[in-house]
Amino acid sequence: KFSPFGFLSSKSRKGELQGKRVVSRLKNFGLGYFFIFPKMGFWTLMEGFLLFANALAILNEDRFLAPRRWTLAEVSGGARNSVKGQLIGLIYACQFLRLPLILFNIIFIVVKLFSG
Repeated sequence: KFSPFGFLSSKSRKGELQGKRVVSRLKNFGLGYFFIFPKMGFWTLMEGFLLFANALAILNEDRFLAPRRWTLAEVSGGARNSVKGQLIGLIYACQFLRLPLILFNIIFIVVKLFSG
């Protein structure tokens, strides 16, 4: 009996997984290389950036950022050019631009509804 995921338990004589059998079984199952190497286009990349910006925009300053000393008051002068200072600036920029983020979310949702 053919099992498409039977390769998880099958081992070669030397104890190594048989990579060629994995790919051939995936091809026979109709998944091709998509299961191993998914395609990522420009639209998917933009969706990822939008989700990342949404995650930064909802961080609460009092509950999350202040106990970890990730506020603009903690970063002064020359420390703003450090990696931590740049990340704090990015977080606050995403929080400041919530209205455009809402509009971009609406656009992405509408496009996804019509394109599938």
